[in-house]
Amino acid sequence: MPVFKRGRFYWFQFMFNGQRVQKSTKQSDKGAAKDIESAFRTKLAKGEVGLKDKPRAGERATVADLLDRKWESYVEEKRATAANLSQINRAKADFGAKMADALSEEDFARYVESRRKKGARPATINRITDLVRSAYRLAGLPVPKAKHLSEKDNVRRGFFAPAEFAAVEAHLVDWLRDFAQFAHLTGWRAGSISELRWDAVDLDEGEIDLPGEFTKNGEPLKLPIDDELAELLARRKAARRVKTATSAGGSEFVFHRDGKKITQSAYQRPWIRACVLAGQGTLTCRECGEKSARWYCCGKTTKYSGKLLHDFRRTAARDLIRSGTPQSVAMKVTGHKTDSMFRRYNITDTDDIRKALRGLRSYRKEREQKLVAIAK
Repeated sequence: MPVFKRGRFYWFQFMFNGQRVQKSTKQSDKGAAKDIESAFRTKLAKGEVGLKDKPRAGERATVADLLDRKWESYVEEKRATAANLSQINRAKADFGAKMADALSEEDFARYVESRRKKGARPATINRITDLVRSAYRLAGLPVPKAKHLSEKDNVRRGFFAPAEFAAVEAHLVDWLRDFAQFAHLTGWRAGSISELRWDAVDLDEGEIDLPGEFTKNGEPLKLPIDDELAELLARRKAARRVKTATSAGGSEFVFHRDGKKITQSAYQRPWIRACVLAGQGTLTCRECGEKSARWYCCGKTTKYSGKLLHDFRRTAARDLIRSGTPQSVAMKVTGHKTDSMFRRYNITDTDDIRKALRGLRSYRKEREQKLVAIAK
């Protein structure tokens, strides 16, 4: 079969141990890709190359096997980001034990129903089902059908006013306060902030350079260190040393909890507690519907609604544009890759609309006065 293009590179496929395998040439030039494909087939026929961890003839592959191949393709295409790995691991946890030839549309339907009952958003569910189905396509296997949920109402519109952040900040635990302040100053994703290590921070040159492997879109994030960030990083440097029962040393992470990376599971409850205490969030019983300050009510976990750490991302995008920063520059600060995605985060609120209406009335009044003057 001739080479075919997928993303930036050309790929080819072949049979190995009874399985259809697709392989990237890592070339964007078609002629070069054909040369690599021809050389590979020659070596394969001579037994000079093989593939690791592939099912032998007669063995049945699991969904986890297909997802492992999908991750290999991410690595080959230089798309092996922390976000992609997280989705791969989630898909393996949900579907990995299933035999690949046994996964059905009914399995997907049950999965969707289960995740919806647990409060998962449509986009979150779609990302996992789409990932599993793309792993089937990569392996050249028939792709099981799955319902794609509507994401029309998936766009969140939360953002922080200065007073709201100050109220939440007052209730944050010490190890989370600087983390939240960095998110507020930069608009970075929480996942990228948690991965920030000291080897990516150059205090002498005044620059932060986060590698693309720690960002959602795979693009590195570069950020100059201004006065506020310098002050924050000075506090983090002072808090770098960590003492344990056996030793004392410096944490590799800029933001850490007892030397360890601050994960979502670590910050989720302290963040929710601070927002509830600050009046910026509520906990509601899933059973009786009553507001509660407890994690459990009627024997079930309560549901949180309110401010999120991710709202700092929208806040930064909006405030950068309001301050007169060109969109292209603002996108480099927040790490947005496309104009359309940035526009989703550049939220227009009531104050923006009020200002626009004042401008409209002022324009119409000036135009009317000019017309009256001309008529006279």
